[in-house]
Amino acid sequence: MSLEINNSFGSAFRIFKCYVKLGKDREAIKQLIRIISKYPSSNKPELLDEIYQGSGIEGIISWFIEWTQLDESTGYYTITSSNYRLANMYALIGDTQNAIKYLEKSMKYGESNIPRINSNPDYDFIRDDPRFKALLKEMHLLN
Repeated sequence: MSLEINNSFGSAFRIFKCYVKLGKDREAIKQLIRIISKYPSSNKPELLDEIYQGSGIEGIISWFIEWTQLDESTGYYTITSSNYRLANMYALIGDTQNAIKYLEKSMKYGESNIPRINSNPDYDFIRDDPRFKALLKEMHLLN
């Protein structure tokens, strides 16, 4: 049984992320297909199966990161993807450099989600990184 909350991209992404964290890759891919099906030029379920076979869920997430940023057919962004959400996607695959890069951008542009880094377990793997600590300190969230 698939969980459905509402049609917003943010909610759909959070469901996708939950499936990934639970190791339910097939459910995550089904959720991702529901997300991208709202954008007709990007409906590529066969491609996702091919990526999964070759690179696993990490490959799927990497593809999703690229997809959220640029629609190749138009040259425009497919969806609005905040720097915070991009950092979150990179955190899902353990990419420290890009997770911090997009958290720094999120901070720079004052995105509303940025204070969540202090309590978001997705960032536990980078809590000891000096750049992460600098972000917390800048927000007065670190002693």
